[in-house]
Parts: sequence; C-alpha cells; structure tokens
Amino acid sequence: MKEAGIFDGDYVLARRQSMAEPGDIVVAVIGEEATVKKYYPTKKYIRLEPANQDFEAIIVEKGTPDFYIAGKVIGLMRRM
Repeated sequence: MKEAGIFDGDYVLARRQSMAEPGDIVVAVIGEEATVKKYYPTKKYIRLEPANQDFEAIIVEKGTPDFYIAGKVIGLMRRM
C-alpha cells in the first residue's frame, strides 16, 4: 500500500465495521489471512485493489463464506 502512504512496518488503525464505500481502504479477511486493500464492489464481485503496482488485485465473489470486511482503515502509526 506504499502508494497510499502505508509502508512495511507501519501499524494501521481500523474501525471495526463490516461495510465500506467504494475506494475505502479496508482490512479484509480471506480464509485465515488479513490484507489491507482498497475496496471496489460490483454486482457479483468485490475487487480488493492494492496501492502498490508490484501486487495484483484480489477478486472475491460476493457471498464467499471465508471472506469478510473486518474494518475500515482510519489512520496509521509509524515508528520513528
């Protein structure tokens, strides 16, 4: 998420919520892994877009049982 100003080693602050607006940066859980991505829903799918050209988008079908939005990123902390 470096193009969104979130770098390796940063801590994201997220408000726990299950809904998001298009373009929000969210904490999404797929299976047992969490990821921080931009959220773009369509009728049938959710596209989780990285803010880093080195990574691919993740496409998830709506209703996938092991996928959910854990929260919306509202800030970050960085060590000095």
